[in-house]
Amino acid sequence: VAGLVWTTLCVAVIIPHFASAGESPFIARYSELGTSPSAIAWSFVTHPVHTAALLVSGARRTYLLGLLAPLLFLSLLSPLLLLCVVPELLINMLSKDPYQFSIYFQYSSVITPFLIAGMIGGLARIRRLPGVIGRVSRMPVVCVVALLGAGIISGYRLGPLPFWQHIPGGSSRLVSQFTVTAHDRAMARATALVPGGVPISASNQLGGRLSARRRVLVWPVIDDAQWVLVDTQRAWLIDKPVKPRVQEPYLKALERNRAFTLVFDEDGVLVFARKAALR
Repeated sequence: VAGLVWTTLCVAVIIPHFASAGESPFIARYSELGTSPSAIAWSFVTHPVHTAALLVSGARRTYLLGLLAPLLFLSLLSPLLLLCVVPELLINMLSKDPYQFSIYFQYSSVITPFLIAGMIGGLARIRRLPGVIGRVSRMPVVCVVALLGAGIISGYRLGPLPFWQHIPGGSSRLVSQFTVTAHDRAMARATALVPGGVPISASNQLGGRLSARRRVLVWPVIDDAQWVLVDTQRAWLIDKPVKPRVQEPYLKALERNRAFTLVFDEDGVLVFARKAALR
């Protein structure tokens, strides 16, 4: 109840007060349900079949499988704990952004602790059962082997660790993130130029390297940023990856802006500094 009250306060009061457009900039992720929080809520009531169809689509089923299979689906035996993750699951699974209903990104971080606690509760419930199932589940070796085996198999098929790719049938997801490329080194040199604490505007990956400061703007928003960092190879606008040509008009406008000067250009990584900040 407290969570629902806080969510309502955030959506209805806090975000509209501070957002320049009067609503969350991420509301477009839910455009399949509506164009405003009230329209989305009303869609739940008036079009329940459409909402249910979104929740059971292929990629979203795979998402649920990825969350539950490593825990042997034991979390399902703790329904009260699972109620705690329903709001977050809806936020992720009703979005049209595929990153949200993927186990490989931060969007599942709130859900995971409840699933693990639910797994513990589910195992405790099985161990109280009479008969063969109860007796077997009360054997520590069986529990350890089963859970460890599920974890290893899930990692082999789904995990992002680089060594799985060398085993036939193993996962190769995100293995590129374990390799430092020339582009990564260019990004490191670019971010090293930026003084600490100053307002910046940066595209997605570059912004993550400079997030420990009070004011960070997301490219192509510049506003009062003193430094602007743009990755032309991996183009992002606000929260979406785009084709490089889509961000070209914004780059052209920045290049024509006489208040800024280009101070770094390497492997598609550009750094602009406000001229006044260099004096």
